[in-house]
Amino acid sequence: MRGAPYSICFTGHLNDDSFLLAIAGAWQAAGKHHLRHPLLPKKGNER
Repeated sequence: MRGAPYSICFTGHLNDDSFLLAIAGAWQAAGKHHLRHPLLPKKGNER
């Protein structure tokens, strides 16, 4: 599906969390999917 977010798993060396967090942060910043939100029904229009 075009434009749909996807997942990825990062693995690394023991006690090298800062490197993985830097890579994951760069991945998230490049994708911008974390800024998108689903369309929700307006109040009063729920079924």
